[in-house]
Amino acid sequence: MTEYLTVDRPIHLAADPKIKHPQGVAILQGTDGQYVLAATNGKMLAIVPAAGDLASCVGRVIPADAIGLALKLKDRKPIQLDANTVSVTSPTGAKTEHPYLDAVFPPVDLVVKGISREFADGHTVSVGAALLARLAKALGSDELTLFLPADSSKAIVVLPHGMTGFGLLMPCTPEKGAAETAASRLNAFTAI
Repeated sequence: MTEYLTVDRPIHLAADPKIKHPQGVAILQGTDGQYVLAATNGKMLAIVPAAGDLASCVGRVIPADAIGLALKLKDRKPIQLDANTVSVTSPTGAKTEHPYLDAVFPPVDLVVKGISREFADGHTVSVGAALLARLAKALGSDELTLFLPADSSKAIVVLPHGMTGFGLLMPCTPEKGAAETAASRLNAFTAI
C-alpha cells in the first residue's frame, strides 16, 4: 500500500548518523490516533505532527537523508512511502529511492510519560533558541548548563562546560497556558 507524507519541518536534524540509534525519523502514533514523526540522537528527541493516513507505516524508520532531500526541493511533493522504499520526487519528476532503515526506534513513549508527570509541579520558562545558540558560541562551548530561576521573569544563568565565564539569557514571555499545553501534548503521546 502506498502512503504519502508531507514534511514541513527539518525533524531529521534531531537524528545523528554517527550513533547506533536509528539515523532516521520514525513514524509513530499517539493515543489520540494522530500520527507523529520522531527523531533522536540519544541526547535529544523531537516529535512533530505528521499529516496523512499513515497506519501502514507506523513503526517504520525513514532515512534522515530522505527527509533532508525532500525539504531542499523548491516545489515540494509529498514523500511516497511504499512497502519497501521511501521515494522523493523532484519537480522535474526524477525519483530518488531510499530503503527504510532496519531499526527499532527507542521506546520514546516511556520517556515522554515520565516527563509529563513533572509538569504538575513544574514551572515554565521560554527562551529564544537562536539567542541560546549565539550565547553558546559567544561562550565558546557546545555544551551548556542552564540554571532556571523559580521566578520565570528572572534571567537564566548559562554556564559553559569545561570553561570559565557565564552568560545570562532573558526569558521570553511564555504563551498563555504553556505548561498546560506541554502537559497535554506529552500526555497524548504513546508510541505503538
